[in-house]
Parts: sequence; C-alpha cells; structure tokens
Amino acid sequence: MFKKRLYLLFLLWGVTFGLLALLPEGYASNHVMLVMLSLVLMVFFRTKINFLIVLSTIIIYGFGLTIYAQMEDIFSGGQYILIAAHLLLTASLLSLWLIVHDVKSLVEENKSLEERIGLLEKFDWNTKALSMPEFMERGLLIETAMRRRSEKGRLIYFNVKDSVPLTARDSLRHYFINTCLHTVREEFDLVTSPSQSEVFVFLQGTNTEGEAIVIERLKDKLREYVNYIELPYHITSYEIGNLKKIMEQFDHQRGA
Repeated sequence: MFKKRLYLLFLLWGVTFGLLALLPEGYASNHVMLVMLSLVLMVFFRTKINFLIVLSTIIIYGFGLTIYAQMEDIFSGGQYILIAAHLLLTASLLSLWLIVHDVKSLVEENKSLEERIGLLEKFDWNTKALSMPEFMERGLLIETAMRRRSEKGRLIYFNVKDSVPLTARDSLRHYFINTCLHTVREEFDLVTSPSQSEVFVFLQGTNTEGEAIVIERLKDKLREYVNYIELPYHITSYEIGNLKKIMEQFDHQRGA
C-alpha cells in the first residue's frame, strides 16, 4: 500500500512537471528552478519545515505572478496562462513534498529494521542470552582487556544430563538461562546457549573461589523451580587463557 501510494505520487509529480513544457519558455524555466531549489531544501529539513517551504514558495510565486500581471497589463483571458502556471507549480510542489516525506519515512523504517535485525543477531530473544557470535566477539574483547590488567577469568560449561527428559529440556533451559542471567554480573559476565542442552557462562575477573560462589547461587535458585537431588547439568570449567581455542574444542566434539 505504501509503495503504491509512492508510485502514484511519482506519477502525479511527473505529469505536473511534464506539463511545464506546455507553458511559455520563461514560465517553464522558472518552474524548474523553483522545483529543483525546493527539492534540495527539502532533503535537509523535516516534514513540517518542508511544508512551510512549499507553502511559502507557492504564496510568494502567486504574489509574483499578480505583480507581473499588473506591470504587464495582463487582464481577462491573458491571466489564464498565469493561473495555469500557478496551479501546476502548486501541484508539483505539493506532490514533491509528499514524495520526500514518504521517502524519508521509508528510509527511517529501513534503519529501524536494520537496528532490529542487528539486535536479533546479538541476542536469542526466546532466552535473552547472547547469540554465539556475539558471545565470542564480546568474550574475545574481554579476554584481551583482562590480559592487559593481568586478571583471571573462568568459563563454565553446563551440559544437561541424559536423565533429563527431552520434553522437559526446553523449559529447563529457559529457566536455567534466566537464572544465570540474574546470578552473574550484568555488565561484566556473559551467557550463551548454542543448543538446547548447553549453556556457557563467561565470568570476567573471577578465580575458582568466585566461580564456586556463582555455581552455588545457581543451584540454590534452580531448586526453587526444579525439585532435584543433584543438579541436572554436568559442569565443566576452564581458566580463560585462549577462549577461541576452548570453544573450537567444543565445536570439534559436536562434529565428532
């Protein structure tokens, strides 16, 4: 519907702009100059300002034609060409104003969609965890920063146990990721889940003691949702020295 309206506006503008060729040479050149000048100005301003530009141009041009008619003693039938010139310019500028408005709206909509796509690429909107590419990108940056500060970091790998029913894994995964996100530090630590059975937690500036505290917190919060004797996840942890190499090992294991 939006595109159809834009096509109709282009058609209307093309017709009115094309009819300028039927006017005497002086009128046609003035019209082209005014339309092009208005177009250039409208590119740089908002819709409301552009409407004022169009309205001012139409009014000033109308007064100009009136003064010209009086100076040249153009009356009765001779004024029809002036009226036609003014109507054509009015239609051309108004349709151009609508075109510029619609094109700008389309550009803004595309920018908004691109931003949303960018966010979708960074997050898994079902679980609110980071996507794996975003997890790796941020993790490598944090790893570099920790190395400069001579800090340690930990990577915790949670892998769901085979004893957990397949029908329960999806809901367990959602709750577990949510628990992880509320347990770790929001601005410092990272959480991702590349599959239904796996969750990675990146702890920045943390040693084994800090890691143990995080795991205990996770266990306590998970017990509020799941009645279990043992945690339904196998836990493996690594000291972060080369995050890329560690994650490549998991990729190889999945491919094996």
